[in-house]
Amino acid sequence: MSQVTQSTEGGQQRKLTLVEVSVVLVASPTDPSILNPDFLRHNEIIDKTLELKTPAIATPMFSRIEFDKEIVVSAEPNRFVFEQKVSHLEEGDIAVPNIVKRFLEVVVHPNYSAIGINPKAIRTSRGSEEFEIANALIEGGSWMAFKDVAPEVQLKAVYNFEKRKIALDIGGIRLEDENGGIHQGLFFQANIHRELQGATGMERIEMAQAVISAYGEDFADFHRLVDKFETLGVRP
Repeated sequence: MSQVTQSTEGGQQRKLTLVEVSVVLVASPTDPSILNPDFLRHNEIIDKTLELKTPAIATPMFSRIEFDKEIVVSAEPNRFVFEQKVSHLEEGDIAVPNIVKRFLEVVVHPNYSAIGINPKAIRTSRGSEEFEIANALIEGGSWMAFKDVAPEVQLKAVYNFEKRKIALDIGGIRLEDENGGIHQGLFFQANIHRELQGATGMERIEMAQAVISAYGEDFADFHRLVDKFETLGVRP
């Protein structure tokens, strides 16, 4: 699946571009200091050819390592986070899922309790007109102006399924292209959250591995859900 899907607005095509993906493993206890470049490379969690972009931070309370290809691995006392900017990639080329799978094979001592898959995407409007989410949602609400100032509006939608929860945040975005043109649009950020079920730590790791192996299904649902909001935007 490509990182771009199409939607129509006023008979014109609008692109939905996936720009970032992260996976969060909620766990306790964690040891952020283990996340150093040597550990990640030696255990083949990270491709050994990837270079550091900035000096690594590795402390007992917080670690952060930035690699080439816009890959970031970080840790706090209760979570591990794997991020990658992906706007130039096809979804099959995204490295984060395989990094997480390998990490779960190596780092088995924490008590993993939840996993979140978090895609971010943008969809631009057909022009550079004012782009207010409020105008697309509610006509004439008195709250839409206070002392002649229009608010910036964000929308949060939460979908509670039996085995997962999808929280979708939507906000406005203003982008400048290489020619200096201004494009208004919407920014979509989802948290697809699952509690890890299992009587043992290994059962929960196996569930996390299964979720990661099927991450493409979550991405497809993210695209389908975002398309439900395709009418948001500038009205004729």
